[in-house]
Amino acid sequence: MFAQRGRYAHHIGKAERAQRDAQLKDDARVVAAAAAERAAAVLVEAAASGAAARRAAAEASVAAAAEVARVARTPTCPEVVSCALDCGSSQKMGTLPSLGARPPKQFSERTKLECKAMGVIVHGHWRSMLLFPGSVEHGANMTCEAIFIMLKEMEDKFGCVPPNITIQLDNCSDNKCTTVCAFLFDLRRRGILRKCTSCMLEVGHTHIDIDQLFGVYSRALTREEAPSLLSYERILKAAFRLEVNAPKSVKIVEYVHDWEQFYKPCLDPRFKGYGKDSKSGEAVRVFKYQNDSHDRAKMFYKDHMTSSETKPRPYHAGRRYTPSSDAEATSVFGSMWTHATADERLSIRTHGLAIGGSTFSRSTKQWHTELPAVPGVLLKAQSPGISLFLREPEGEPAVAPVPAKWYRQSDDRSGNVFGAIERTIRAMVSADYFKFDPKDEAWWESFLTTHRPRDDGGSVARDQALRIPFSWPRASPTVASPPPPSTAPPQLDARPMADQIETSEYTRSMHNRAQATLDEEHPTPTVISADVGQIMVIQFRYTAGRDIWNLALVKVVSIGDSGPIRDYTVLWLCRQEKTMQRERDAFSLNGRYRPARASDYGPDQVDQSTFSAAPTGIICVLAKTSSRAADVPVTSLNATGTIPNFALASGLSLREFIAKAIADQRREFGNF
Repeated sequence: MFAQRGRYAHHIGKAERAQRDAQLKDDARVVAAAAAERAAAVLVEAAASGAAARRAAAEASVAAAAEVARVARTPTCPEVVSCALDCGSSQKMGTLPSLGARPPKQFSERTKLECKAMGVIVHGHWRSMLLFPGSVEHGANMTCEAIFIMLKEMEDKFGCVPPNITIQLDNCSDNKCTTVCAFLFDLRRRGILRKCTSCMLEVGHTHIDIDQLFGVYSRALTREEAPSLLSYERILKAAFRLEVNAPKSVKIVEYVHDWEQFYKPCLDPRFKGYGKDSKSGEAVRVFKYQNDSHDRAKMFYKDHMTSSETKPRPYHAGRRYTPSSDAEATSVFGSMWTHATADERLSIRTHGLAIGGSTFSRSTKQWHTELPAVPGVLLKAQSPGISLFLREPEGEPAVAPVPAKWYRQSDDRSGNVFGAIERTIRAMVSADYFKFDPKDEAWWESFLTTHRPRDDGGSVARDQALRIPFSWPRASPTVASPPPPSTAPPQLDARPMADQIETSEYTRSMHNRAQATLDEEHPTPTVISADVGQIMVIQFRYTAGRDIWNLALVKVVSIGDSGPIRDYTVLWLCRQEKTMQRERDAFSLNGRYRPARASDYGPDQVDQSTFSAAPTGIICVLAKTSSRAADVPVTSLNATGTIPNFALASGLSLREFIAKAIADQRREFGNF
C-alpha cells in the first residue's frame, strides 16, 4: 500500500516539476517583455524628432505591454499534469437541500435533488466539485464527462491541453470499462494527448488528497445547512483555511454526452473483461494510452502502479508460435533453422511450437518468451499493445437522453423524480424555510423552471445544452499530428497473436491452465507413481507375448518395493451394468464400475480380482489438480459408480484427460 502511495506521490512530483519549468519560462517571457518595453521607452525619448520613429517606438512599447498581459492571461502549458477524480462516499455530499446533522422531521424523509458528487483535483492548477443530478446519466458517461470538463478547463487556462496527463480514478468497474478506455484511447488517437495514464486507486486510499478534500466537505456540510447551490458553494469554499486548497468552482453539470453510444459501433467486440474488481485477483489497475514502436495509438496496461511489466504479452503460454517467413525463423532459431531438414521446417511452419513462460526485461522493455521444445531459444519482442477500434468513430458525441425516471411516472404512481423534488421545495417555501435566504428560494425557482420536463423528457435547460456546439480540446503544439484515418475495411480475424483480446487479455487462471498443459505435453522424465487407495488406468495383456493390450480401471491396494521399482497390488474395478455381464473387463469412460469379487470368476476359476501391476503399465493416475493447491488423489468413484468428471488445472475435464492419455499411449505402443 505504501509503495502505491509513493507512486501516486511520484506522479504528483513529476507534475510539480513540469509546473515549475513552465513558470520559469513565463518568468523569462515577462523579463524579456519588460526589457523590450524599457527599450521601446528609450526609443521614444531618442526619437523626439521624426513622426515615423515615434510611431515605431510607440508600437514596440504597446507590443511589449501586450506580451506581459498575454503571459498573465495564458501562461505556458506544462508538459505534464497529474489529476485525481473520485466520487463522494457520503450521500449528503450531493444532496440539495442539505439540511445538516439534524434535519427537520417534516423534510428529512422527503425526496430531494440527489446528485453524484465528483471531486476533481488538477494538482497545482484547479480544484472543483461537480454535481451530476438525476436529470443526467451517471456511470461511465459521467466519468468521461468529468475528464472532458477537466480538459476543457485546462484549455481555457493554457490555450491548449497538456500533452501528458496522469489520471487517478477509483478502482470501480465504471472507471475502467470499455467506454472510459475508448474515450482515453481516442484522445491519444486524435493527437489531443501524447500520453495518457489512467491509474486505479488502491483499497485503503482514504488519506490521499482527494479523500481529504471530501473529509473537509463532509464536516462542513454537517455543521451548516445548504438550502441551495449558492449556499452549498459558499460552505465548501469557506471550509478551507487556505484559499489555495478551496475548490475554484462548484457547479451542477446540466448535460452529459452519450460517450457510450458514440464508441459502441467502433469498439472491438473482443475487448472486454478489464473492469474486474480486486476480489477477482485479476484486476488491472494501470492503463497507458500512447503510440507503439510503429507510431500507432495503442493501449497498454499493468497490474499495479509499481509493476515493471508492460502488457499485453506478445506471446502467451499454451498457444503456438509459427514463424511467418524463413527470415523470421532464421532470426529466432539461427543456425538450427539453417541445418534443419525440409520436413522439420514444414512441420514447424505448419503446426508451430508450443509457447512457454515469459519474463520481462526492464532494460530493453522486451518480453523474453521460451519455447520448451527448443531449449535455449527465446522470442524477444516488445508489448504490441491493443488497438481498441475496428473503425473510426463517426461524427461527434450527442447529448445523452434524460433518464426516464426523471420525467416519467413511476410504478407506485407517486409521480416522477422531478415532481417529488418540486413538492418538497413547495412545502419548504410554505413553511417559510427560505424566509432568511431569499436568494436560495430564487435559485430553486429558476432551477425548477428551467428543468421542468416535458412529455418527451426535454426541458429549457436541455434545449440550451443542445445548442452548445461541441469541440474537442485543443492539442499542444508539441504533440505530433495524428495519421490520416484508414479507409481499409476492418479485419476482425487478421490480427497479431497478442491482439486476440478475451477476458482481461490473459488471466491468471488462463496462465495456470496453459502451464498445466505444458507440463502434460512436456513432462519431466520421471516414473508415474500412485498412492494407496488411488484410482488409476492401466494397460495389461491376458497372455504374455500377445500384441493386444487391454485397459482396466483399478484401485491401489498396497505398494511393494522390489529394488528401485515399485510394485503395485491393485483391485480390479469391473463393469456393473446388467448388459455387461459377459464383458465385465470392457473399459469405458462413461461406464459404471464396482469392485471385482471372487464370485465373478466362478467356483472352478482362479480369483483374479486383485493382481500385480508394474509402473510401466500405468497410463494415468486420477487426481484433482488445482492451480492454487496441491493435487488431491481420487480414491472413490461417484455414487453411481461412474468416473468423476471435474475440471483440472489444465482446463480439461478428468475424462478428457484420461481419453488424451489413452490416445497418446495408443500412438506410442499400438492398439488396445
